[in-house]
Formats: sequence, C-alpha cells, structure tokens
Amino acid sequence: MNRWLTVTAFLSVLALSACGTGQQEKIEEEIVHDNSTTDSMVADKKEIVLDLEEEDEASKEAKSSEEVSDDSKKKPEDREQDPVDEPGEAAGNTEEKPALEDSVEDKEAKSKPEDKKSKQQTTTNFDHYPKGQFAVDGSAGQTVKNSTGEFTIEKSVALSPVHIDPMNIHIENVMLVSGKVTEESIAGISGDHVRFLQVDAILQNTSEDPIQFFFASTTLDLNGQQLTAHSMFSGITDGNYGTQAPRNATLVYMLNENHLTTDQIKNLTVNIIANPTNTNTGEEVGKGTTLDVSF
Repeated sequence: MNRWLTVTAFLSVLALSACGTGQQEKIEEEIVHDNSTTDSMVADKKEIVLDLEEEDEASKEAKSSEEVSDDSKKKPEDREQDPVDEPGEAAGNTEEKPALEDSVEDKEAKSKPEDKKSKQQTTTNFDHYPKGQFAVDGSAGQTVKNSTGEFTIEKSVALSPVHIDPMNIHIENVMLVSGKVTEESIAGISGDHVRFLQVDAILQNTSEDPIQFFFASTTLDLNGQQLTAHSMFSGITDGNYGTQAPRNATLVYMLNENHLTTDQIKNLTVNIIANPTNTNTGEEVGKGTTLDVSF
C-alpha cells in the first residue's frame, strides 16, 4: 500500500514537472514572439522615420531650388543687398552728420518779404489790353507800317518807374510820332497827315485790396498847353485793378499846327493826376505825381 502511494506521488511529481516545463516553454515562446514583434515594430518605426526624413530633405531641396529660381528671376536692383556699415559706426563713431539743406518751403519761409513780393509779381499773369489804332512800337528814327498808316518815330525816351502807393507805374516810352494815315475811315477823322505824342506804360496794383486808378486821365503839359489823351485813338484802359496782375496802357495825344514843331518839342511834363482809391473802403490811398520829360 505504501509502495503504491509512493508510486502515485512520484507520478504526480513527474506530471507536475512536465506540466511546468510545458508552460515554461510556452511562456518562453510567447516572450520570444513578443520580442520578435517588438523588434519588427522598432524596425518598421525606423523605416518610417527614415522615410519621413528623406521626404523632408527632398522637400527642403525642392524649396531651396524654387528660391534660387525665383532669385535668379529678380532684377539686380531687386535682390537684397547686405547692409554696409557706415564708416565709423562700427568703431562707435558718434560724430553728428551734417544737417540736410533747407527744403524749398524752408527757404521760402526764410526769404525776405521784399523777395517774396518780387517773386509774386514776376509770376503773376499779365493783363494785355489793345494799344489803339495809332500805336507804334520801335525806337527813334524807325518807320513803322500798320493797318492805320505809315509812321516815323521822331523822338523817344523812357522814364524811371514811379510808385504811387499802392500803384507801380513804369512809363516805358514817351514818343513823338508823325506819319500818313492810309485807313480812310480814320483819315476822315484825324486827317491824312498826323503828329501825336504816345505814352506807353505798365501799371500794377501791389496791394491785396482792389484799387481804382484812372491812368487815362493823365495829361501832358507842352509849352504851357495842356493835352488830354484822345479817347478814340488811345488804347483801351480799365481803371479797376482787382488783382495784382500788371497791365499795359497806351495813351495818344494828338498835335496840330497850333502846337510846337517837331524840332521845337524838347521838353514836356507828364501829370498823373489820378489818386488810387481802395474800392472796399472808398479811401484814397495815394496821391498823383508829375514827371519831367526831356528828349
């Protein structure tokens, strides 16, 4: 009986031992399989990483190639240039740079009032008025033909500008003219042969206010005789100076046999009798003057 129990116990031990060995081998096989799977996953992961790195490198190369291509298409002046340090900056040079020249506006603001006034006058538009049917242009000794007739400038003199506040008056010419009238409609009024004194002037209102000034009222004193401008033969004039634009005026004073001969006319006086008046206030802002003329 004991022997049987001993054999049974021995067989049990063997069975348990065999079972334990089988389970251990199965566990080892599972471990080996797991390790193999892990190694496979690691290998696959490495391959994926390598593939990603290769794709990223290819992408960088393609982008770099595109940038080079785009840069080659740019104009030389469009390409970035490396900044160049100003001399002395790297060395800590703190010397101040010279100030830039004044702008046009600064120069204009610093200019003297009289300079700005002169510039304003020279850039102002000119109001041109017809000079009249008898008016001639030229110098002493010249013969001039126009639609009215043929005329000779016997004598001519220019006068210095005068200032009757706020009017600037420059009498450019005082001329003694004689000639033959060929225009029949005019000859019927003036006669076939004429002599006259012609006064050419440039006038300008220098104030910002509108001024009324009748230069056409200017008279001439010739050997004690007072001459007035002929309204028909003189140029068109306007006594209202609403702007600072300069304008021309031509006055013609007809002579007859009662006046001095051409050789006798050596002196005369120009009487500017009009007084400039401020149109806004009605106040006279200047006084007329006289100018002596010597041929």
